[in-house]
Amino acid sequence: MPFGYALGKNSYSFGIHRIRIKVHQATVFLGIRSRNILHVPSQFNWGCYDMSPSTYDWSTHSSRLRNGKSELGGLRSIQRNNGLFVLKLICDEHRLSIVNEVGTKQDEIEVDHLHAPFPWCLFVQLSTVGGHASVL
Repeated sequence: MPFGYALGKNSYSFGIHRIRIKVHQATVFLGIRSRNILHVPSQFNWGCYDMSPSTYDWSTHSSRLRNGKSELGGLRSIQRNNGLFVLKLICDEHRLSIVNEVGTKQDEIEVDHLHAPFPWCLFVQLSTVGGHASVL
């Protein structure tokens, strides 16, 4: 399964920021990572880029990643295609939250500032060829 990713152009170190993202198709990983830590594809997980300890994200297939480690939970039973999400970065408290506006599901995770130091940037990873998402 091929992976592709994109990093946002903005950096986040303080305050509260909301980013709206529309998922058009495919399994998508939405979250943040430290801008200043090199992102390298995992040689053990089909070349995905989200296994770094500086990455925190949610996938549209009901899992989330904290410190580069996958765990079940988060956004269960969500719509994979044509979903609309709001990713909220609460920098001053080292927290992230996500809301699926289509199904009103939400989840929140705490970010370990030792593994994911500021500045943060938006991280989006697509897991299939032809998949795409849009920042609104």
